Amino acid sequence: MLEKFKHKRPITYISLVIYVLLTAFIIVESCLSSSVSGGQSNLFAQISAFFVNLFKGPQTVEVIKPSEFGGIDDSNYVGVGSDEIPNIVIGTTTRLVINIKYPNKSKSDDAYDNEWTYTKALGNGDDYNLVASNPALKEGNFDYTIRIVANNMGSELYSVKFKFANKIDYEYKFHIVDLVKPKDNQYEAKLVRDHLNINESIKIDTKFVDPDGARNDTYIRRYLDESKIDRDSSNKEVATIDDNGVIFAKGEGTTNITFGKYTFPITVSSTVNDLPTYLTLSTDPNSNENPCLLDYDYIFENGEDSNNYSAVVKADINDNSVSWSIDDELGAKIAPYKYDKDGYPVYFDELGKPTIRLAGYRKGGNLTLTCTSNSNPALMQTKSFNVQEATATEITVNVINDIEINVNDQQVVFVSAISPKNVFNRSINVTVSDTSVIQVVNNNTESVILKAIKLGTCHVTVKSLSNDSLIQEFDITTKAKQAINDDNYTNFHSFVRKFLGHFLLFMVTAIFGSIFFITFFEDKKKFKLGAPIALGIGFVTSALSELIQYFVPTRAGTWMDIGIDFAGYFVGVLACYLILLFVIWIKKRKKKDPQE
Repeated sequence: MLEKFKHKRPITYISLVIYVLLTAFIIVESCLSSSVSGGQSNLFAQISAFFVNLFKGPQTVEVIKPSEFGGIDDSNYVGVGSDEIPNIVIGTTTRLVINIKYPNKSKSDDAYDNEWTYTKALGNGDDYNLVASNPALKEGNFDYTIRIVANNMGSELYSVKFKFANKIDYEYKFHIVDLVKPKDNQYEAKLVRDHLNINESIKIDTKFVDPDGARNDTYIRRYLDESKIDRDSSNKEVATIDDNGVIFAKGEGTTNITFGKYTFPITVSSTVNDLPTYLTLSTDPNSNENPCLLDYDYIFENGEDSNNYSAVVKADINDNSVSWSIDDELGAKIAPYKYDKDGYPVYFDELGKPTIRLAGYRKGGNLTLTCTSNSNPALMQTKSFNVQEATATEITVNVINDIEINVNDQQVVFVSAISPKNVFNRSINVTVSDTSVIQVVNNNTESVILKAIKLGTCHVTVKSLSNDSLIQEFDITTKAKQAINDDNYTNFHSFVRKFLGHFLLFMVTAIFGSIFFITFFEDKKKFKLGAPIALGIGFVTSALSELIQYFVPTRAGTWMDIGIDFAGYFVGVLACYLILLFVIWIKKRKKKDPQE
């Protein structure tokens, strides 16, 4: 065998040495830990990125405009009126999620134009508030969310006009209506006793239900008015029923009490109960004696500790049958003390005393809570509360120091965390040191957009509108977009690792191996043996290099890498033998035509 190596041309020896060294390098690389291997590939990727950026120069960020309106998701609970226009119940919030479709990005670091405006169009603007949230990317498109909070019923028709990226317009029309009458499938009722004494009263227990099962009683009480359920007594001389659903026994006999879809037979005995003579109110010191706006949102349905968001008020009275009212139901809501195992609201504490929770709602201010005896309406007590906004004590916005963004790109700034949770005003004010570098859009909202206009550095100040002492500051440096940047570096690094570390390395190895076999088998009948031999060695090397990685901590071989490795090897061998065949073809042609 050694005799065959004698008298070979230098290229045979040189190609063999390089071929062996490259193959050995591949095997050694397979034995390295992931940290060492990853560090090497990262270094190559950084060097490659430097030259790519140097060659291609500054790039332009493409700002992608929306293409079409994609539809709207309206959380309105009571639906539309006879004119097919949505009804928003006074005091409640309707969440609109407007979907806007965008063309696909041509590059991962291109920017979507998320600038949007919303304007109160029809109706008195003080009758409702608009609260916007951060646009959310969903399946390649954006959902823009805004909440409409209804405060007053001042106009017959309201509308909000939206514009997205100064291209797509949308108008949302709505009515503001009073609490509505419950439908038969929206409530259940029961009566715990049907035998009463004269002067005794009892309340029908009512709970609101969602036919779809998605919302609980506390949520639905925002929209439905229990007093609008039809009610009557077949014999008012025996017993009556009032707007609060309280049955009062007046005289001996029987009567049927109708309450919407229910009928309750009542029997009143001849026994006369004494009317209650005293009534006092007290606030549980373990509860929140000073409820804030929005506290009602945190009772029961949010799984929060109810005592942190409501004032627990108890009544001490002879017969324990009372009715509660507030002089402004938009200022505060009367909520049940708790719910029983069947989901019915309970207005008594563990000792059987009449008890409710008073929670701030939408308007606040100085409010009066009234408790009235059901058996003796002349007996009543009042208690005053001052419901105010909960002020922010701490905020965190979704930015970090020393942000860099490309010119034409956008950075959305919004409050990602706030304390306490029931802060009424979650909006922020954003100011910049140089408006020619950074433009502020949708300021004084919950979602403020910063648009990069030109190269430069800008100091940004974010201030809470709930508490102007809460300030967060950072710098934004606008820069020219690079071909390889933070957005696509991970993909570029993966490409370099697969291309240079696998495909190209095996291709170069195969080229030197092919040169060696071509020059070694100089016999025209045998030189073709080099191709299958080279490919066989290439496959073994590819498989062996990945197999070794199974025994190296934190590394693992893959079939895909074997395929990439062998593909590089195959291309190297194929290229060499195609060139060789082309050279042979040229030589044969010249022999046939010496004049050429």
